Formats: sequence, C-alpha cells, structure tokens
Amino acid sequence: MKLVELPTPSPAAGQALVRVEAAGVNFIDIYQCSGVYTVPLPFTPGQEGAGVVEAVGEGVVEVRPGDRVAWAGPLGSYATHQLIPAARLVPVPRGLESKSAAAAMLQGMTAHYLVTDTFPLRPGHTCLIHAAAGGVGQLFCQLASRAGAHVIGTAGSPEKVRLAKQAGAHEAIDYRTQDFEAEVKRLTNGTGVHVVYDSVGRDTWEKSLRSLRTRGMLVLFGQSSGTVPPIDPQLLASGGSLFLTRPTSQAHHRGRVAAGASREGARAARLAQDHRQAALAAMIVLRREEVADLLDPDSLIEAVASALLDVSAGKASVPPRIASFTPAGLLGAMVGYVPSLDSLAAKLVSVFPGNVGQPTHQALIAVFDPATGAPIALMDGEEITAQRTAAASALATRLLAREDAKVLAIVGTGVQARSHARYVPRVRKFREIVIAGRNPAKAAALAAEFGARSAPMEDAVRAADVVCGTTHAQQPVIELSWLRPGSHVNSVGLHPQGRELGRLSGVRVAVESRASAFAAPPAGATELRDVPAADAVELGELLSGARPGRTAAHSITVYKSVGIAAEDAAGAALVLRRARERGVGTFVGL
Repeated sequence: MKLVELPTPSPAAGQALVRVEAAGVNFIDIYQCSGVYTVPLPFTPGQEGAGVVEAVGEGVVEVRPGDRVAWAGPLGSYATHQLIPAARLVPVPRGLESKSAAAAMLQGMTAHYLVTDTFPLRPGHTCLIHAAAGGVGQLFCQLASRAGAHVIGTAGSPEKVRLAKQAGAHEAIDYRTQDFEAEVKRLTNGTGVHVVYDSVGRDTWEKSLRSLRTRGMLVLFGQSSGTVPPIDPQLLASGGSLFLTRPTSQAHHRGRVAAGASREGARAARLAQDHRQAALAAMIVLRREEVADLLDPDSLIEAVASALLDVSAGKASVPPRIASFTPAGLLGAMVGYVPSLDSLAAKLVSVFPGNVGQPTHQALIAVFDPATGAPIALMDGEEITAQRTAAASALATRLLAREDAKVLAIVGTGVQARSHARYVPRVRKFREIVIAGRNPAKAAALAAEFGARSAPMEDAVRAADVVCGTTHAQQPVIELSWLRPGSHVNSVGLHPQGRELGRLSGVRVAVESRASAFAAPPAGATELRDVPAADAVELGELLSGARPGRTAAHSITVYKSVGIAAEDAAGAALVLRRARERGVGTFVGL
C-alpha cells in the first residue's frame, strides 16, 4: 500500500463528489489489504466515511453542495475526496461530528441487518452475541434488546462485561475466566439460545454451535480470531437440525434492492428517490387503503408486543388520553414515544356513536422525528386503530388463553369485530368461530364472511373458550356468569358512561397500562372501577415474565383494552418503515 497524489475527479451522472472528513477503519479493510478478501487491483481502501458534498453530477437530486453526508459500501474513503453514488449518501444530523457519523455507518448497518433480517429477533427469543463490548457488539446489544430479545453477551474483561451490560445485554460472560458454552446452558436451563451472532470465528464457532437450542442458527459474520475451517454438515444434524449462515452486508443490500425492484418496478424506484430527496423537507401522506396494504398482522402483533414491553418497563412515554366533548361525540388526543421502535406519534380520534353512513370512529396519526421533532408522516388512523386493537387482543389471547381453546366468540358486528376475526385466530387453532350481535342479519353476514356461524349473544358466550367484546354498548353485553370455567375474554368496547362487561370479580384482569386503564374517562375503563389497580397485570409484565398471568386451567382471565398511544406508535412505525421500503405514499411540503 502506498500514498499517491491523483487529480480530483469530477462527478458523473448520479454521482456526488465528497470531501472526506473522516474514514472508518474496519476489519474488512484489513482482510482486503491482506488478500483474505480478493479485490481487483489497484484499489483505494475504506468502506465508510463522512464529509461534505463539493459537487454533484447530472440528475442528482438527493444532495447538493454543502450537505454533510455519510456513507458505507463504496470503496475509497482512504482519500481526501471520493466519488459516491448520490443514492448511497445519508444526511448527517446537526451536532453529530463526522468521526462519529463515519464510525457508525458500517457497524450500524451490520448490526441492523443481522438483527432484523438474517435472524429477525422478536420478544421470546434468546440470543448470544460475541464481542458484545466492541463497536458492532454494543450496537447489537442495543438493537437486540429493543427488539424484545433476551440478550447474552461475551466480553474479555470485567470492564468490557460492564460495557456490554450498559449497552443492553441482560447477562454478560467474561470468556477469559468463564466457559461461555457452559454459562449459556446454565442461563437457559440447558435449552440453549435461538441464535448466536459470532464475529470471532475460529476460536468460538464450535462452542457457538453447541450453545444453540434445537433448530437454532449460528450467524458467522466475521473472523477476528482467524478463518473457520471446513465444517462437516453432520455437525448441524447431530446438534439438533441447526442452521449455519455466513451473511454479508453487500449480499443483503443486493437482495433487498432486487426484491424491491421485482415488487414495485420503476415506480417504487422513483418514489424511493423522492423519499430520500424529501426526507428532511417534506412529510409523507398515506391514505387508508395504503395503510391497510402496508399492515401485516403477524408483524403488527410483534410490534405491539415491543411497545407494551417498553410501557411496562417504564421506558415509553405514554400519558393518558384527553378529550373534548360535544353533544354528539368526542375528540380525543393520544401522544406517545416508544424507544424500542424509535417512534414518536400523536393521534387525533373522534368518536361519534350516532353516525350513519360514515364510521363512528375516525382518526389520523402524525409521526415525528424523535431526534429533531420534525413532522415526517401523516397517515390514516382508522385502519391502524382497528388493526392495532385487534393485534393487542391477539397478544393477550396468546398470553392468557388456554392452549386447548377451541371456540372463539365475537360479540359485535362492526369494524373491530371484523379485525378480531382476522387477528385472534392467528394465535390459537380454533375449530369454530361464533358471531353475535344485536342485529341478527349483520351477525349472519359477518359469520358468512369468515366461515363462522351466528348465534344470540348469551349462547355465543356460553359456547366459547375465548370471547371478544367489540361493541360500543352502554349496558353489559357479556356477563361473567355466562362464561365457561377457564375462559378468556378480550373486551375492547369503550363507552364513557357505560360498560361492555358485567361486574369483574374473582377473575385475573390484564390491561395495557394501569396508569391509563384505571384513569378517569376518557382514558380509563368504567368496568375497572371496582377492581383494585394493583391486582391488574400489564401485558408487558406478562411478556417479560415479571408477573404471572393464568394460574390455573379453570381460572377466568379478562383483558380490558382502553387503547394507548404506544400501540398507535407501533402501528405507525410499521407502516412508515414499509412505505419507505416500497416507495408508497405522497410527499407534501409544509
């Protein structure tokens, strides 16, 4: 390697010339310079950097001269200037120095794609992260913890163990004084972890394999201790049908680009460019049909789970709902910040029960940049409200209903009834769904839509193992005396002067947030007035294991939903991420 003087290049179409202020130094640079990874010669090392745009080529709209930017991927940052495809540049926030911006790019992208794509972590997963106190490792711990996973890290000294725990590791193992394989088995009661993220390679891969549970995955994404030797596939079979992958960020990026191109074609590429161009200056608007298309039930259930974990852990900022009342209805305001999803959102929702020919509930959601407070999206809130409410009920059913539940009853025939018929069966294998409502014709029509049967309300409740109340009833439509032993009830109906459920006594009550559920209307539920707040358990506490849920097969459990802003923020974050990936939406300037 040698230092040479070359003419400053000029940007071609689609390129930007950047004055490099800081270049990242990574193991991959060493691998390329030493010949471990083959790169055509001659080449300038360096795969990430940060600096200032000095000139742009024809057709470039993403950046302009004077912009501070960072990048990862294109070779050549070990130089004073570099030509980079403008579409690969990202803006550097004010107040962030170039050294930090450059250092975060490759490590951050690596941790992100491994946690979200190679093995997508979810609540309930346990992962092992090697070198947890390193640059990638600390980002890994943060992202894995925010995803709801239980994080075990390894590090090489007491000080590094402390750093790993500060970054989000729930347990950290000093591999210089402890056998990490034995410790992992101890910490998981002999089961092993779902996934091991291993950047060390030769010194750790065998024990990493043995630290996995049945059908676990070993993700080898580095080799700081040396190259891993050839592996006999029989090791994967004998370990319990294990999976092994050696991912790269380049292949990940190409796969995402190819998938996006095949789905959306030229329109998506054009809109994705518009997203990058307008990211700091405009707001994306998403219509109801776009929101509905972007929501996925399974992903939304997990997003709501992450949000409620934050709520119960005291990490989320979710004040109770407020409202203004008119003679015909109310206008409520709900705001919330969910750190695990990096989502800051506000919802305005109107509830006008007497509406004819239009929905009784109408809403919009505004999303803001958590770092700057800038508004970044405005989207329909009706669809998110309908689906996130059902997603929370599905989550409650997964946590509280008996595994052998066979019959689902849905009381109600409106939007929430339809959403619950879509979501709740995703968490239990029901052999029958029964629909009940005040209007038998509407109940029969909804039942036909989902291959269910209709019945009177009391008959439906008495026949069910899981009951969903989805009405705006002022007088109880579900009485506890109708319930079978061992039943579970989800009640999402909310009436400021009434109640959907009869008196709750002798049952296990679950809520999203005690602070909201037990507040005075319009935030709280009137059904909970006779229930001591301390006796109710939050769904996030059930997810984390902090408090028990169902304690006996014959017990009756009730989830009383009031709807909180953390759930809206979760739904909005999912919609916004997918809109950006698919190039969906319309930008408007403010």
